Amino acid sequence: MVSIQTQQILIPKKVYIADKAELRCTFTTDTAFVRETTQKNNVTNLSASFFIHPLDSQKYEINSLKLTNSGANTYTLTITFMPWQTGEFIFPDYDLSAALNNEIDQIYLSFNSITINSLAEENNINSLQESISPLLLPGTTYKIYGGIAVLIVLLIFLIRLIVKHKAVEFFFKNKLLQYKYNKNKKLTIKKLEDVRQNNKDSDKILAASIQKIIREYLETRFGYPFTRTVTSELMNSFYASTQHLLSSVKEDAFIGIAETFIRTDYIRYSDNASFKNDEKNDLINKLLRNIEIIEQNEKKEDIKTTDA
Repeated sequence: MVSIQTQQILIPKKVYIADKAELRCTFTTDTAFVRETTQKNNVTNLSASFFIHPLDSQKYEINSLKLTNSGANTYTLTITFMPWQTGEFIFPDYDLSAALNNEIDQIYLSFNSITINSLAEENNINSLQESISPLLLPGTTYKIYGGIAVLIVLLIFLIRLIVKHKAVEFFFKNKLLQYKYNKNKKLTIKKLEDVRQNNKDSDKILAASIQKIIREYLETRFGYPFTRTVTSELMNSFYASTQHLLSSVKEDAFIGIAETFIRTDYIRYSDNASFKNDEKNDLINKLLRNIEIIEQNEKKEDIKTTDA
């Protein structure tokens, strides 16, 4: 029996009771029956009856399980579910061999814990306070209102003076930032193309070079220390740097970038691992597509907003 610990990504990052969520569990294996199954079907639907322990229906309901090929020897099991309780839970191990009707090899997939959030705790709901008696003396109301009106007029005057200065300052800061992003993008593309043409170094060195290039790109683009972030923490770092404000299209683009780190990690650290035929070109093309998506200007209707 082989137990494989998956690299999992929860979408959305914060899940509440009765939300529809996806747990994308990526893993690497060179087992023939998994490869043959995913080659026949782009998406393979699996049954929830092959978890090795009974599912806790009081805590969650599983809607579907799908297996897809994410690259050479790399696969993603997507579990779509709906939680019914707050707190942490963990799915039991999944018998992938039985699910794919294989009686020779025995492969179990293991999962990490999932946290279901509480809206009440996050909003810090407290009981209503008792009303307080007025503190103003009789006859002072008009004086206070008059003083407030004068302050409002002064504030409007000051704001009008500041706005023009701030608008000009914002314009130039925005232009400088855009120049920085464009330069970062062009430099990243050039470095990736150099790796594409490099046929001298080993695949392990090329995989490390690709990771270094993308980490430097992400650190400049999002102002977050991605050069010191391990692969398993990439998604958490992305959400921390963007505050969950980017569109779902850009989130999916970053997920695509994060998936390439799993494959390049496998090539770097596994014995005798290497890129398959034309895999390096495909991986670089995937990175370039996702970088283009991240660099696209957001439409106002696509930008997420946080609750007040």
